[in-house]
Amino acid sequence: MKHIITFLSILLLIFQLQAQENITYQKPPKEILDLVDAPLAPTVRIDEKGEFAILLFRENFKSIEEVSEKELRIAGIRINPVINSATGQTYFNTIKD
Repeated sequence: MKHIITFLSILLLIFQLQAQENITYQKPPKEILDLVDAPLAPTVRIDEKGEFAILLFRENFKSIEEVSEKELRIAGIRINPVINSATGQTYFNTIKD
């Protein structure tokens, strides 16, 4: 019985080793990349009288520098200690009227 368990364990190990493929980094099709990289729709702000409107634009993704900044995690809130602000905030970078 002990030999059967050992044989089955070795057999299982061999099958698992053969199941692994050496796959290199793959990119999705161009259509999917274009969807991900498409610019975000602007946020529209209209004044109280309804006479003027501005369009506020922001970036799709944060930069590597912004993502890699150190942060404090206090009571479920992530705080950037350099600017004393929450790290999950997004900012508008372009304004058009």
